[in-house]
Amino acid sequence: MKEVHAVAGNDASPVNLTVKKCTGTEAPDAGDNLLQAVIDLKGTVNTVQAGNITGITEAYLQLADGDRLAIDYDGNLTTLAGGTVTVHMKRI
Repeated sequence: MKEVHAVAGNDASPVNLTVKKCTGTEAPDAGDNLLQAVIDLKGTVNTVQAGNITGITEAYLQLADGDRLAIDYDGNLTTLAGGTVTVHMKRI
């Protein structure tokens, strides 16, 4: 998973994101975290940041019908702008 933003967050508190797998009716903040660490949205603009997948089984990473990938933000996003998240997937 990769993230890049055009304008960085600048709040005094952390400004981060993580990617979560949601099943059923789970809200984005209730899903299972897929990254080892959050991605810092206060980092250098227009610079790709890679998020490392947690040490979980491949079967856990599979999405069933109805499962979703959610972006869960943390902090004040007031100045953050132009963000994209790329998720590389393969059909099995």
